[in-house]
Amino acid sequence: MRILLDECVPRPLKRELTDYEVRTVVQMGWSGKKNGELLQLMMQESFTILLTTDQNLLTISAKLATDWSCGRCSYSI
Repeated sequence: MRILLDECVPRPLKRELTDYEVRTVVQMGWSGKKNGELLQLMMQESFTILLTTDQNLLTISAKLATDWSCGRCSYSI
C-alpha cells in the first residue's frame, strides 16, 4: 500500500508507518499543488491513501469519485 502525506500532516508521522510505502507531497515534488490536481497525481502514481487534514478535500474527492474510477482504489466518506 502506498500512502501520500499531505503538506499539512506532520512529517514525523511517516516514521510510525514503517509497514507501508510512505511518501510526502514534498518528496514527490508536488508542493503547492491544488487539491484536485494533487488527487489526480496521486492516482497516476498508484497511491492508495492520502493522509491530510484539509477539510475542503471532501468535496473535491466526491466529485472525482463520480467522474473517474481507477478500478484499484476504493472510495468512502
